[in-house]
Amino acid sequence: MNFIKRIFSPFCLTISVLLIIYTYYKSEIYWNGLNNEYYLFYYIFFFFFFFFSFISFFINQKIKEYLIILFSSVVLAVFLFEGYLTFNTKTKSYKLKKTIT
Repeated sequence: MNFIKRIFSPFCLTISVLLIIYTYYKSEIYWNGLNNEYYLFYYIFFFFFFFFSFISFFINQKIKEYLIILFSSVVLAVFLFEGYLTFNTKTKSYKLKKTIT
């Protein structure tokens, strides 16, 4: 867990910077600035994430440990839910095709 605590803050900072760059690319270069209001939410969220990752360098190690557990749990829950939705959609699609034919 000590290794994970050491790399958590730089990892979050790197990911947040990459997400801000990607959002800028999609908003300003790919769409030529035509969808700025659509990407406003992403800018706000990713700048908040950037601010959080910068602050994570200065927080207590115990709090950082709790944040790692929370972050891991949320990511795992999102992936499991996405897997459930994918499987459920494919099952309904298969049943619908079977009913039609």
